[in-house]
Amino acid sequence: MNIQKITHHTPFTFYVFIFWVIILIPAIFSLNTIDPGLLPKFLILSAGLLWILVYSTGDRLLNKSNKYDTFPLNLIHVSLLGYLFFTFFSFIQAINSAEALFEAAKTLLFVIFTIAASRLLPSYRPHWHIAVKSIILLTLIYTLLGIAWYWNILQFFNSTWLTPQATFGNRNLFTSFLLLCSGFVLYGVFHFPRVWHIVSIAAYAALTYMFLIAQTRAVWLGVATGIVITAITVFIVRSDKGILFVKKQKWTIGLLCIIVIMFSLLHTHVRSSNEFRGTLANRISSMSNTENMSNNQRLQLWKKTGAMIRDNWLIGVGAGNWKINLPRYRMTGLLWQDMTTIEVRPYNDFLWVGAETGVIGMLCYIGIFLFAALQCVKKIRRKQPVYDSMLPVCLLYTVIGFSIVSSLSFPRERIEHLVFFGIVLAFILADPSNTIYTMPVPKKNFYVAHSFLIIAVTGCLVFGFKRLGSELHMRNILIARQQGNWQQVISEADAINPFFYSVDHTSTPVSWYRGVSNYVLKKNHMALEDFKKAHTQHPYHIHVLNNLGSCHEALGNHDKAIKWYRKALYISPHFSETLINLSAVLFNLNEFQKAYETITLVNDTCPDPRREKYLTVIESKLSGRNR
Repeated sequence: MNIQKITHHTPFTFYVFIFWVIILIPAIFSLNTIDPGLLPKFLILSAGLLWILVYSTGDRLLNKSNKYDTFPLNLIHVSLLGYLFFTFFSFIQAINSAEALFEAAKTLLFVIFTIAASRLLPSYRPHWHIAVKSIILLTLIYTLLGIAWYWNILQFFNSTWLTPQATFGNRNLFTSFLLLCSGFVLYGVFHFPRVWHIVSIAAYAALTYMFLIAQTRAVWLGVATGIVITAITVFIVRSDKGILFVKKQKWTIGLLCIIVIMFSLLHTHVRSSNEFRGTLANRISSMSNTENMSNNQRLQLWKKTGAMIRDNWLIGVGAGNWKINLPRYRMTGLLWQDMTTIEVRPYNDFLWVGAETGVIGMLCYIGIFLFAALQCVKKIRRKQPVYDSMLPVCLLYTVIGFSIVSSLSFPRERIEHLVFFGIVLAFILADPSNTIYTMPVPKKNFYVAHSFLIIAVTGCLVFGFKRLGSELHMRNILIARQQGNWQQVISEADAINPFFYSVDHTSTPVSWYRGVSNYVLKKNHMALEDFKKAHTQHPYHIHVLNNLGSCHEALGNHDKAIKWYRKALYISPHFSETLINLSAVLFNLNEFQKAYETITLVNDTCPDPRREKYLTVIESKLSGRNR
């Protein structure tokens, strides 16, 4: 049997890949969606993958000389496929199927993209160096835009497109994305000659300043840990290579250190306020301070997520359903027990995956990082010229740094982070020496696999368009609610298909908004049906439980009202709205002492005017009874 491995890809395909992945996906966004970047980037990723799959299938149909192809199986592939399998398997436990489908679709696209990119990246340098140079240039442009935004220079252009908030959501996501690019920038600094050496140094300088002014602690820790562990690893596995590299690059290394020190001092003095120095010092010292508000919140979320994993260790609570199940573990200990803010992520991707897909799914996800790092180390250990080891060294730094960020933030939620992490993995997978088994793929099997993938990616594209349309309606709901246009809220809610979109960005069910509108319009029976539907989509949402109680009370069902209010208070014992409502019900049942005990649980600083009003009336009743 003559098995041939196809390694040739046309430059046209590669240049399309560069434009689509490195230029288009990070830049695309829409101001008409609630999240400017998530769904637009999801659609662009789906469309690009569909084009690549169709194009490669068509190219294979025209290439009749190759009877067989091969697929080099890698431990990273095994981890990716395991992670994908348990993501879909967790559907069994999912309460909210729309969120589970969206999360599974993102995971599917991430896995397909990573494998496709590793197959597309040619093994010869002239082509993958184009990708690296494109990433370096992208990094330089985005960091300069970020710096200009910080110094309020962009206000003169009056363009939202130029701000990091539009394309990446916030500074934390922006800088964690830049961390994924920083390994390629360092590679350019140490590897590329002449012009690209200068461009890479400029990108590194801009990155350093951007990391400094953004003051993102997770990224600081990721960069520092990545550099330290990578340096130690290099000197342990190949001390001769590490020493030789330092000798040859001592001037460049010295320049990089000077850039870090210079920008630190420059920014401190130019901003010249002690406030910045205090803020910078506080940000650094707060990293290990468990009493810090942000740190304490994370610890509490991780504790509740750990309990969620223990209770659902086999297959998790279902993809995309962490935010649905979190209130079941009560809001005590969190900053937002009053429910003014609702957390929808645990700020630790590994725990997040463990809670949603089970322990085995989490191990598969950890395996992606672990095997990627080990294969970089394996490449570094080989007897080869020092500069040939620069790429795996830089990739190792990126994998380690990104793993730290992933343990303190939520990059797996974002499409651009998944794509660029996929590029990092693709460079590692492109090395044939990491293959554990070369699997022959006959043409027939190739067509079957590609046909299945084309159908799956097409499904993702259709799902993304439907979800995008629903999110546009959701945005209109929020605007109409703010304006008090309740009939418009109902109309927009009716236009949303719950199969594609059932809860908003805060995990509040769409049916809840419809129920509130009907309740305000005095259509209590219709409101009750809406809240019941919302309860099936999110059975632990405190506002849903509270409003179910209010509806039953309005319909004269006092006992049912008390039952739902008790359920809401189990989740958040200090939720003032429910305490006030329950106190009113108990007062109407002439249980004045219980009503008093309930109303006094409401914090004195509660802005709800009903507290003082109800408390006065209840106290007068009690004093009248005691006379």
